[in-house]
Amino acid sequence: MQEFKASHPVELIEALMTHVGYATRTRARNALKRGEVLVNGRVVSRGSDVLEPGAQVSILSKEEMAKRSRTGGAQSKNSKTSASPDLLRAPFPVVYEDENVFIYEKPAGWVCASPNP
Repeated sequence: MQEFKASHPVELIEALMTHVGYATRTRARNALKRGEVLVNGRVVSRGSDVLEPGAQVSILSKEEMAKRSRTGGAQSKNSKTSASPDLLRAPFPVVYEDENVFIYEKPAGWVCASPNP
């Protein structure tokens, strides 16, 4: 199991890419979909949630996921959780999100081009 604590407010998907080393947002989203990511002990599935400082993030290994599915775990990988107090909503409305697409309403004036294409 990999673990880290958020030191400042950061979007969960960005924290996963930085601290865990997922090469792409898609890989990080897939881990979220599989139920491998826990924030303060609760399974989360939304990469757009913002972590508050001090939030404990854990990434389960394949062995831990297998054990969790055999024992039923506190939460199964398909369970939906409500946002915990340590998760904040994104500062913009998310229209749609899946493993391939992330659609949100971009406020006027926000730059959406990558600095490193």
